[in-house]
Amino acid sequence: MFKPCCFFLLVLLLAFSCQKKQSETSQALYWNRQCIDSSYSLLYKNRDTTKALHYFDSVAGLKGNPPVYPIAARFTLKANYYYFFSSNNYATAAMIDSALACYHTAGLQNRYPRNYVSLLLFGGQIAYRLNQYSKANEYYFRAKKLGDAHLDPCERTPFYYSIAMVLYQQQNYTASLNYFKQAFTLQQSCPQTKAVILQQQEIQDNIGLCYAQLRQDDSAWVHFANTLRIAEAYRDSLGTVTMDKIYGVVYGNQAKVLMNKNRLSEAENLSLKSITLNDRNGYEEGFAQTIKLQLAEIYFRKKELPSMLVVLEGFREKISSATASQRLEWKRLMGVYYEHNGHPDSALAYMKQYFTLSDSIANAQKLLTAADVARQLGEKEQQLQITGLRKEREVALTSLFVTLILCAMALLIIYLVYHNYRRHKKNLLVQQALNTEIQNQKAAREEEARLQHKKITEAVIYAQEQERSVIGLELHDNINQVLTTVKLYNEMVLSGMVEPKFILPRSISHLQTCISEIRGLSRRLSAPTLGKISLSDSILDLVNSINETNKVKISCSISGLTDDVLKKELHLGIYRILQEQLHNVLKHSEASEVTIQVEQQPGAIRLQVSDNGIGFVVNKSNCGIGLMNMQTRAENLNGTFELESHPGKGCKIEVLLPCVQEC
Repeated sequence: MFKPCCFFLLVLLLAFSCQKKQSETSQALYWNRQCIDSSYSLLYKNRDTTKALHYFDSVAGLKGNPPVYPIAARFTLKANYYYFFSSNNYATAAMIDSALACYHTAGLQNRYPRNYVSLLLFGGQIAYRLNQYSKANEYYFRAKKLGDAHLDPCERTPFYYSIAMVLYQQQNYTASLNYFKQAFTLQQSCPQTKAVILQQQEIQDNIGLCYAQLRQDDSAWVHFANTLRIAEAYRDSLGTVTMDKIYGVVYGNQAKVLMNKNRLSEAENLSLKSITLNDRNGYEEGFAQTIKLQLAEIYFRKKELPSMLVVLEGFREKISSATASQRLEWKRLMGVYYEHNGHPDSALAYMKQYFTLSDSIANAQKLLTAADVARQLGEKEQQLQITGLRKEREVALTSLFVTLILCAMALLIIYLVYHNYRRHKKNLLVQQALNTEIQNQKAAREEEARLQHKKITEAVIYAQEQERSVIGLELHDNINQVLTTVKLYNEMVLSGMVEPKFILPRSISHLQTCISEIRGLSRRLSAPTLGKISLSDSILDLVNSINETNKVKISCSISGLTDDVLKKELHLGIYRILQEQLHNVLKHSEASEVTIQVEQQPGAIRLQVSDNGIGFVVNKSNCGIGLMNMQTRAENLNGTFELESHPGKGCKIEVLLPCVQEC
C-alpha cells in the first residue's frame, strides 16, 4: 500500500542532504539553525502557526532586503500547517505557489535548485489532489529539468518516486513500475540512513504492487521478499514498531498474490497476521481496514459466509473514516453476501449503492487517467530537443551568412584586381542568388503546405473527438439510463414485486425510446443510404429527418440531377457538407427557415444553403472546425467553397464541385 507521508521524507532528504553549491548549503545550514528548525518544532507542538510564525519573525528579522531563502521558508512553514493540521489543500497550494514565486528568475532557481525542486514536488502532489493535472504535470516537468541539471543521483530520487506514485494512481502500472525501478537505482547512491532504508524497502514493496496489478505474481512475490530482506538487515536501527508495520503491510500484499493463485488458506493466514500487526493505534490502521475487506473476500471464496459477515459487520464501525475505494468494496461484498444468503432485496439495495459510488469513482479516475504525466513529460522533453536543434540551426545559418559576406568581399577584391575575371564572377553570383531565391520560395511553399496539412489533420481529429464525446454522452445519459430503468422493471417483475401488465408497457415504451435514439445516432454517423440511392433521395431523407424535429423549416430545390448514382466520393462529399451546414444552423444560427438548392450544371454540381438566422462577421478567428471541414472536403474534391454572412442577415454557403461522371 502506498504511504503519502513518505513523500515528505523524500522531500526532507532532498532539502537537507549533501549539496554541491556552497551558497545554498551555507544559507540552508544558517537559517535552519537560526530559526527554521525551532519554528517547525513549535508548529508541530502547538498545531498552530501563531507561536511558530511569531518566533520565526522575531528571530529572522526579515526587514529591508532579506535573502530569498528565509522568505520562501516562511511560506513553506504555513504550507505545512495547512497540509498537516487543517487539511486545506487550496490554502496549502497557495502557500507553495507563493514560496515558488520567491524564486522568480532562472538565476535564483539555479542558485537554490534543491529547495526549488522540493517545492515543485510538494506543489505537484497538492495539485493532483485538487485535480489540477496540467499544473501538476508542469511542476513535475520543471522539477525533472532542474534536478537533472543540478542534483546528484540520490537527490533526484524524490522526482522519480513522485512520478511513479502518480502513474500508479492513473493505473499506468507499466510506466509506474519503470519509474519505481529508476528511483530504487538512484537510491543506491544515498548514504544508508534510517530514512533511506525505509524508502528502499517501501520502493521494493511498491514495485511488488505494480507486478501484482500486472498479474505477474512470481515477480511480485520476489519484490515483497526483498522488502522484508532489506528491513531485516536493519532491524535494530528501525525498531520494533516500524518492523511490525513493515511486516503487516508485506503480509497483506503477499496475501493478494496468494489469492490470485487461489491459495486461499495461506492467503487467510497472512491476512490475519497483517490485521493483527497493524489494526492498532499508531500503526497502519487504514491498510488494516483494506486487508479486512480482503479477508472477507477470502471467506466468500471459501464459502464461509458467517465468517464473512463477522468481518464485514466489524468494518461497519470504521465506515465513516474509510476511503472511497474501501466503502465501494464493502458495499459490493455486502451485496454479494446477501445475494448468496437468500436476501435479494438487501442485496439489490447494496448493489445500487455500489454502482452509484462506482460511477462517481470511475468519473474521477477517468479525469486522473486522462492526465497522462508520462506522455506529457516525454512530449516536453522532445520539445526541448526540438528547440535546441532550432537554435543550432539558427547559429549555423548565421555562420553561413557571415561566410557568404566574407566570400562576397573576397570576390569584390578579385573583381577590382582582375578586370577580365569580373564579368564571369558577377554572373556566377547572380546565378547563386537566383538559386537561393528559388530554394527559399520552394521551402516556403513546402512549409505552407505542411502547416496547412497539420491544421487540417488537427481539425479532423478534433471533429472526430467531439463527435465521439457527443455520442458517448448520448449513450451514457440517455440510452444507458433508459436501459437501466428497463432492467430494474424486469427485476421487479421477476421478484414478483409488481404485476407484469403494469410494468411491461412501460418497458416497451422505454425500449422504443432507445430504438429511436440509436436510429438517430446511426443516421448521424453512417448515413446508411449513401451508395444505395440517388443523391436527390439522400438529401431529401436528411431534410425530412430534420423537419420532423420541428426545430426549423427546411425547403429544398433539386434540379438537373438524373436518377443514376454519382461517384461515391462526390456523393458522400456533397452529403457531408450539407449535413455539416445544417448542423451549424441548428446549433448556432437561431434560424426559423432554411433554403437548399442543388443544381446540376455542365460538368459540375452547385450546392447552396441559406438561412434567416442571426448571422455573424466572417473572419479567420471565428471560422470554427465545422466551416474548415466543409472547405477541406470541397477542396479535396477539386471544388470551391464560398461563405457569406452578416450580423442579422443570416448565412449562405455555396459549393461548386466538378462532376467527372454524368448523373
